[in-house]
Amino acid sequence: MEEEKIAVDLQQLKEILKHYYKAKKPAFIWSSRDVKETVREVAQKLNLEIKIIAFEIDNLNTDKKCFIDTALHPKDIIGLPALTSDGIKWIKPEWLPHKGKGILLLNRIDLAPPSMQRLIFQQILHGNLLPEDWIAFCTGNPNSKSEIASPFLDRIAHIWVK
Repeated sequence: MEEEKIAVDLQQLKEILKHYYKAKKPAFIWSSRDVKETVREVAQKLNLEIKIIAFEIDNLNTDKKCFIDTALHPKDIIGLPALTSDGIKWIKPEWLPHKGKGILLLNRIDLAPPSMQRLIFQQILHGNLLPEDWIAFCTGNPNSKSEIASPFLDRIAHIWVK
């Protein structure tokens, strides 16, 4: 039996994302339209920084986006190991936020290969690569033919936008 999906409008999405940020719960936003500006508005309303990592090719507003090549090596996601007096510590990649508070939007993560999706899920959404006051939200197109890694399907909240 297929799970019932309840879709929300953009105004409802804003309210839900505010609550998810305050509860420090990552979410996957499914929408056939671009919701970056909606997430940006939420960050602005909560007085948060926003960092958008785009997994699609989009030539608009490139000054406001960080594009990630989906053929990256895992070290580009989790960083590099460094030997310290306490053992091995991972040096965070430069593109990840290192301080402050905000929202990391992983836009169109459905376009990344499943192996990279799993690594992102493990290290960014449920690991320790984000500062304490940062939360990650992901977006994907429900009409996409791309494969979604299983952790994203059964271990994270899903929000459907009408």
